[in-house]
Amino acid sequence: MLREQQEREFREMEQQMAEIERQKAEEEAAAKAKADEEARIAEEKLAEKERKRQSLPTEAEPGPDATKVVFRLPTGAKIERRFGKVETVQNLYTFLSLDNFEDDSSITLSTTYPTKELTDRDVSLEESGLHPQALIHVRENLD
Repeated sequence: MLREQQEREFREMEQQMAEIERQKAEEEAAAKAKADEEARIAEEKLAEKERKRQSLPTEAEPGPDATKVVFRLPTGAKIERRFGKVETVQNLYTFLSLDNFEDDSSITLSTTYPTKELTDRDVSLEESGLHPQALIHVRENLD
């Protein structure tokens, strides 16, 4: 009778160990799947940034068709770049989202005087009154 009890306890312990191993394997598989998904998302973001970088025209040469833009970041830092006067306001957002912000929906751009938010992204810099030069304030959206 004692031997039967010991064998029963041993089988129960083996079952518990097998259950622990199964749970551990499930946790490892879930962790690997999560890591794989995070890596895929990071790779997609990197590819999207590279696509945006390729779509952005190179910096315009100084001249009458260039618009000099100085961006004042929320940190107080300034970034300066020349854009073609026919480039769109969207290019300003794209430029900033490449290296400074998560994406272009996380920021709002506005002029200093007269104060105006640059919400119409499809107009040219000239049509929006930014040509030949502009100081643009960059504000992070806290939504």
